[in-house]
Amino acid sequence: MIDDSSHCPHRARAEKNASPLPVTDGKFDFVHEDAYLPPGADRQDRKIFEKQQEQHFRAIHRKVLQDRWIFSPFLEKSIPKIAGGERIISLATIRDTLVQRRLYEYLYPIVDPLLSDACCAYRRGSGAHNAIKQIRNALDAGYVHVLDADIKSFFDRVDHETLLAIARDLPIDERALRLLQIYLTTPRVTSEDRRKADSAKPRTKYSREPRTLGIPQGGVISGMLANLLLASFDKEMQQGEDILVRYADDFLVCCQTEQAANDADVRAAHALDALGGLELHPDKTAVRDATDGVDFVGFRIGRGFTRVRSANLAKFKKGIREVIDTHKPKTDSNWDLRRLSRRLSYKIQGPIDEIRKHNLAKHPHHRSWIGFYRIVDDEKQIKNLDRWIREQISRYVWQQHHKKVTAKHMREAGLPSLYGTLWKARKPPESA
Repeated sequence: MIDDSSHCPHRARAEKNASPLPVTDGKFDFVHEDAYLPPGADRQDRKIFEKQQEQHFRAIHRKVLQDRWIFSPFLEKSIPKIAGGERIISLATIRDTLVQRRLYEYLYPIVDPLLSDACCAYRRGSGAHNAIKQIRNALDAGYVHVLDADIKSFFDRVDHETLLAIARDLPIDERALRLLQIYLTTPRVTSEDRRKADSAKPRTKYSREPRTLGIPQGGVISGMLANLLLASFDKEMQQGEDILVRYADDFLVCCQTEQAANDADVRAAHALDALGGLELHPDKTAVRDATDGVDFVGFRIGRGFTRVRSANLAKFKKGIREVIDTHKPKTDSNWDLRRLSRRLSYKIQGPIDEIRKHNLAKHPHHRSWIGFYRIVDDEKQIKNLDRWIREQISRYVWQQHHKKVTAKHMREAGLPSLYGTLWKARKPPESA
């Protein structure tokens, strides 16, 4: 299942600086882009790249115009999922990321109008909160029988020919279409593969087998391509009175009866099979009674409430415990409490100083953990979590210094309130 509760300041800056680029006579071209440069999978030094960026831009522009651009192999890394298992993220080079951004800006105004309101991920002006609000409205209206579904290994199993057939029907330049095909088949390499190749004597080349199935998860245009592929699925699932809400490869179909939800299960299976043999995940798909709530993209939504999902709550607590357990105590208890509070404030508020310094987001507190959950209305849950954090700190100080500390001592030491940060995240940016 998708977890949308992690935040990346670098991505925030890229999104903020991204702006619609001109399309001349419908032709795809590479246009100079004044945007934040991401770290590249090729270990290219960003500062050196920026000093030579005009030469890089000219070279990229020339190759794109001549239809000679080839993406470098994606560097794949594994990140743990909250529900267990791992997700493979594909990292591109700086140059490839710039070309992907340009391709994204070219394709977005063509692809986005084809999508339905049920599609909430990878779209401007939409997101997880929009999905949660749609689900909440459906449940409050009595659509409490839901098909809670996940597409099995979606990003790894996208059929290239099926996706390209859809892309060929779009009014796009042939160069853009060819870049899409190259993007889909670009090889992948793991850090271990590259390390072995670099350490070999003499140095060897790692395998560069083309990707024959799937799309690189984490790529700039991958989410948009996923939405393009699933646009016909969304339309099929919106037939009748059922309410579909989809976020990437996770979706809910809210129905008024259990039978309608079971029928939606059958229709979903057929609609996915028609898209190159995609399947519902057997262990993550079920018809549920959502009267008492249902989990979706990090939230627990039910009739009359929106909360943080228990698994995401547990992950946050684990992060707090890791900070406390790895903290190296100092002799002076007051100084030690200030140091610990400063470290914990990063978990509570996020990288607030970096966000403000580099203007990474319109609202500085939206990039924090609690900022993502600012739409929850079960405030008791957040107050209890604040209390739990103070209890952990009190226990630490007592164990290390045999001294009792109060909430006032913690505030004076610089510990921010999770509940207070929640309210800051809800305020307009200029007053936060």
